[in-house]
Amino acid sequence: QLGLLIASKSFLLKAVDALYRLYGVYEGSGRFPSMYELADFLRQMLKREKSNTRTYTYGEVCLNRVEGFILALPKVLDCSTGMPLHILTRGHTIFQLHGIDFEYQSVLVNLMLSWLCCHRIANGMRNNPEHDLAVFIDEAQRLFDSSLERRQYQGIPTISHLIATVRKYNLKICVSAQQPTLLASSIKANSFCKVMLP
Repeated sequence: QLGLLIASKSFLLKAVDALYRLYGVYEGSGRFPSMYELADFLRQMLKREKSNTRTYTYGEVCLNRVEGFILALPKVLDCSTGMPLHILTRGHTIFQLHGIDFEYQSVLVNLMLSWLCCHRIANGMRNNPEHDLAVFIDEAQRLFDSSLERRQYQGIPTISHLIATVRKYNLKICVSAQQPTLLASSIKANSFCKVMLP
């Protein structure tokens, strides 16, 4: 999604790791950098690189994408910690992601689903009906885009890996799409039930 991790993956991961160490995240400081701090950190990394190197190019790509994300969601990303997702899952919550590019919508939904899945795995919420949670995704072809599975240089999309594992952790995903042919094979292959209407 968004291309943040294409070719420049190691550069971005190195930056995030260094930023987390600077903030003491691994030591349990409770302080987390925001996307704004990540953008500033990337700018500082670029200043230390020679402009004619491949590393500099990777850094420019990462910075451009992060800055684009910030421009799309300035108030949302201007914080170090947001509302805990486990609180949002206690009731009925609707996210309407209108007005931003579908690439950014996809990144946000991927992050939330990844967090939900990892949270359930870490807390042993497996095969227990008490932990049932249903997630409904409309216009699912944007998130489960069949073209993403055909981009070999990007690898299998994160969302495809999640779909293959979430069921045993009591996370139910219901998707709808007006053009089923645009849905990725992963969502069709891992679905329990398919309903087709005229």
